Amino acid sequence: MLILIPQQAAERVRSLGSWGRLSLRINDPEQFAVVRGLSQQGQAIFPVEPSPEHRLLASYPTVSTGWWLSVNPDLHLMWLALMARRGTSLTLDAFRAAVPNGYKAPGAPGYLAITHAPGLKDAYPEHGLPDLLAWHVTPGGAQPIAVSVEPDTTSIRQLNDHWPVQELQSKRIMLVGAGSIGSATAHALAGYGIGSLILIDPDRLAWHNLVRHTSARKHIGRHKVTALAEELTALRPDTKVVARALDVIEHADQIRALLAGTDLVVCAADGGAARRVTGHLARRAGLTAVLACPGRRRPR
Repeated sequence: MLILIPQQAAERVRSLGSWGRLSLRINDPEQFAVVRGLSQQGQAIFPVEPSPEHRLLASYPTVSTGWWLSVNPDLHLMWLALMARRGTSLTLDAFRAAVPNGYKAPGAPGYLAITHAPGLKDAYPEHGLPDLLAWHVTPGGAQPIAVSVEPDTTSIRQLNDHWPVQELQSKRIMLVGAGSIGSATAHALAGYGIGSLILIDPDRLAWHNLVRHTSARKHIGRHKVTALAEELTALRPDTKVVARALDVIEHADQIRALLAGTDLVVCAADGGAARRVTGHLARRAGLTAVLACPGRRRPR
């Protein structure tokens, strides 16, 4: 079992006090759950969820199934030891002793609990334990459960100390061609942390494109750049994506205007003419052009 704790839920638990009720959405087949709501002690449960587009397990019903409890830091050290010995549990007496306020005796099926250990880092700085953990509490004892707490930063800025994030976020790249190679290139550039992408391609996604294109079947008939921009925006919100359904040859004058403020041009379009025009436009703008295009092998 894995319990996911969104950032808003984590903040609420840390600020509410000693204990409260807990509601979750549970995916039984895959054995994981996400915190849906919290209360302060016996008051009404209030939702603690991200925006609808980022909501986890949105199609699953909400179940009021447990409690969150403020506990002594020693309990989280016990969690670590128990997780190292899979299948072992803490006695109910030991669990109860670590809960100064709000302990709830479990019924026959038990309940899920999230425990908050204020002062943990001061008590055990060497272990690096999270201050929020999870348990399945039954009359037979308390079994530790894996937990994943959403960090304060989940974007490319997580790599600030290891990657030139600020430099890459300031870069703007024009990508000409949004086919199989172009779509993969766009995903790679956004994954590296490029701040702005301009996608250029006049074609629509067709059935035969699905064998290698990154876009899904639901986008059939749409312009490739539009589908790709939507997918990238959802997956890589740190990258601003602009979609332009333009032909690099027919609409060279419009594309020339878009090159202002661009740092690099990447061409992933088919055909020698498209490559030549892209290279010419980049050269006239004083920019480097990278030709990442498929080529045909000459027969021997």
